[in-house]
Amino acid sequence: MKTLQLSALTLLTLTGVFSASSEWGVIYSEPICAVRGSSVSISCTYFYPGSVREVQRVLWCSNNTNTDSHCADRPYVYDSNSSTASGGFEFVGNKPSNCTLLIRNVQFSHSGGYKFRFLTDDTTGKWTGLPGVTLEVGALELWMSSSSGNRTLKEGDSVNLTCAVNCTPSSPQFIWFKNRERLPESGSILHLLTLTVGDSGNYSCALKTDESVRSEPVQLNIRGVFSDSSEWRVNYSEPICAVRGSSVSISSLELWMSSSSGDRTLKEGDSVNLTCAVNCTPSSPQFVWFKNGVRLSESDPLRKTGSEKLVVTGCLSGHREEYLSSCIIKHTYKASVLHLRNLTVGDSGKYSCALKTDESVRSEPVQLNIGGGSNSSE
Repeated sequence: MKTLQLSALTLLTLTGVFSASSEWGVIYSEPICAVRGSSVSISCTYFYPGSVREVQRVLWCSNNTNTDSHCADRPYVYDSNSSTASGGFEFVGNKPSNCTLLIRNVQFSHSGGYKFRFLTDDTTGKWTGLPGVTLEVGALELWMSSSSGNRTLKEGDSVNLTCAVNCTPSSPQFIWFKNRERLPESGSILHLLTLTVGDSGNYSCALKTDESVRSEPVQLNIRGVFSDSSEWRVNYSEPICAVRGSSVSISSLELWMSSSSGDRTLKEGDSVNLTCAVNCTPSSPQFVWFKNGVRLSESDPLRKTGSEKLVVTGCLSGHREEYLSSCIIKHTYKASVLHLRNLTVGDSGKYSCALKTDESVRSEPVQLNIGGGSNSSE
């Protein structure tokens, strides 16, 4: 009994206008799953006896619109004898043997069975490939699963986004987008581990073969651990000016010289100003001065002006606490000036400034070379 049933099924598969024959036939691809909006090819080949000199007409029909089991009459989705194009359907085969049909921008309404029929120069040489091929149209679907088990995401959680087509058989390749920008990841699952607020956005997947065919986006909103509570907040300081080498490095100490002679050639009796400042605002640092790596201590303020925005002190030499009458330090809210008057050869050396709060953060040194007062070449 089983053998009889199998024979009947085989006969049904090969049935055409002629009785079953190995000289006539149509071979289709396997059942097809296509994604809505994409283009799909229904691969197909056909054959006929060598006595046939010419294939004169090729036809495709859809079970959705054509109820004739052999597609012997209209309507057709493709007819080689018709000059009227059927929307979205294109024959990309040839009359000798290839009967592939292309459907552009495939929609759910295209789902169903399709059959190919061809007519030859022999008046009785007509064949329909039965039972045809089935096309199923599905949509890209995107869903989320998270480590927290719900759709409320917070920093530190992990999430998987899964992309699939809701029809079978299907083995497409996928690519991923965040806020319409392509991500480097590919595959059916996008793993997002240890989420941060920066991972928030609209995610979607698309066919690798056609990026324009995309899923509906899934929006991820990742909140900070305490971002929804008015009892928790962060208050920041005003914009910060920091010195290179300190804990926040966004600027540098600058040190420059101006002299009474107007140039960098110094001689005994000249005066010079060394100015230390930070090249950013807002800034109100405090500075200290060094000569040859030894800090110049300051005396008690000689005078203050403008609510202490200008402080003038004397200089004490190194560790000897010896007052230097030729040295004055002026501190303002932006800079510090080391004023050296009536220079002598003994004032030669390397001068630098540093932050009072961190003496390891120093400027590049300025070398002062003071020549003797006589320029005679005798």
